[in-house]
Amino acid sequence: HAPLALRGGRVASPALAAILSMFIPGAGQLYTGRLLAGVLWFLAVTAGYALIIPGLILHVFNIVSAASSAHRLNSTIARFQLEPAELRR
Repeated sequence: HAPLALRGGRVASPALAAILSMFIPGAGQLYTGRLLAGVLWFLAVTAGYALIIPGLILHVFNIVSAASSAHRLNSTIARFQLEPAELRR
């Protein structure tokens, strides 16, 4: 299945991925199709909030990671579309 970010012929939005992860840690990774990363970020940030400061730091890293995931997804799709058909076989 295609990641939610790419459904409907759209490109993945790094801003939307970051916003999703701002509200729910790991949601931006889920948006870009990275299920395991999303679950792990959710667990790590939630556990970090038990100690407050580590949770805040992890949450910021999670938001940056979500935006980066969307950029990587877009780069991968663009590169795949530019490859000659013979290389995709």
